[in-house]
Amino acid sequence: MCASVVRPVPRSRTRPAGCRPGWPAPTTGRRWTSSARRATVPARSSTPLVKEFPGLQVRLAALPSVLGVLGGQILDPEVLPRVELVPQTHPMPSGAGTLLLCRLLEWLPDEDAVLTLAEAAAALPADGALVLVEQVEAADPDDIDAVLHHLRLTAAFGSGLRSVKDVTALAERAGLAVRSCRDVGWDHRLWVLAPTA
Repeated sequence: MCASVVRPVPRSRTRPAGCRPGWPAPTTGRRWTSSARRATVPARSSTPLVKEFPGLQVRLAALPSVLGVLGGQILDPEVLPRVELVPQTHPMPSGAGTLLLCRLLEWLPDEDAVLTLAEAAAALPADGALVLVEQVEAADPDDIDAVLHHLRLTAAFGSGLRSVKDVTALAERAGLAVRSCRDVGWDHRLWVLAPTA
């Protein structure tokens, strides 16, 4: 099973040609494959994975008021038959063999990020996997958009963009082992993490 948090690219940054809001999802799907048939999706999600993988069933977990807006105004009617809306207050869905979190940690200071990853790990079965996609510090230190994004995140949330080493350290502090880590493009990295025994 799979869960997805897919955020649209901030309006201040331009997307690569041909990419739509939520563009990391199709890229992630091509870089990481799963035999998952069901997905549990936190409310901060969009539906590119559902469209990209027609056989995927999705459970979307959120507060009831959020689910009403998502079901009535945000979700594409084409994917609604494959989406189950589940009222839930806890931010990490349970019952998923694989959990995909995309750009969730950038909004969280280190201690909150560690707790979020630890709760995600606790929700996984022993043989489960946590797939984490995060924007990391830009390779080009003169990329003004990346610098401004980092400053906004730091000022608003105390987080900022992290290096690959920093995100890996957060995962390890949360009790997760890194199975693999690879570039998925445009300053984004994908980690496949597993709970440590």
